[in-house]
Amino acid sequence: MTQAIVTTTDAKGIATFRAGHSVLGESEAKISVGGKIRAGIKVLTATSAKNKRAAEIYNAGLQAGKKWAQIEKEIATECSIPYPLTPRNVPYFTVRRQDFKVHEVADKIMELYATEGPDGRQLYRFPVIWPTDNWLVSIPHQLSVYTRSELVYWSRYDELGKRWCMTHAPLAVDAKAKRAHRPFGGRPIVAVDQLGP
Repeated sequence: MTQAIVTTTDAKGIATFRAGHSVLGESEAKISVGGKIRAGIKVLTATSAKNKRAAEIYNAGLQAGKKWAQIEKEIATECSIPYPLTPRNVPYFTVRRQDFKVHEVADKIMELYATEGPDGRQLYRFPVIWPTDNWLVSIPHQLSVYTRSELVYWSRYDELGKRWCMTHAPLAVDAKAKRAHRPFGGRPIVAVDQLGP
């Protein structure tokens, strides 16, 4: 049973989220994604723009606030155009209802922060409040190396802010059974080398 999420502060005063103790051990909480605000838009390719039905699906999808992937899939299916949309940079953000778990949140963001521009009412700027001072919790990322089936190496920061290359320890071979001994809870994680200063 996991304890409630709490905010703790380390020696440097940086806030971190901990999910508490569980059967699987101490773990960091993840900040769930409620929706996506995207930079840029997608438009019909030259080939798709010539197709009347593709244009109708595109315009209807825009009006309904569908995801770009949904619009693209519908055009590809109905019009047999494999890649009907292409990305385009615009000076505003895209807020689509289908990109949010609660669709009304997209409407509220546009109501509060959208302004009139040359392309109509668009979201040019909006306030952002991070739930923690720890940037790895707010924007999780890592350097990773995969084989076809598994993660082999990855980066992780220690308490002092130094980044390390991590991997799983090699499996111990049971001399009597002459096979690998797989420990309960998975293989231990070990540092290979420090990355950067």
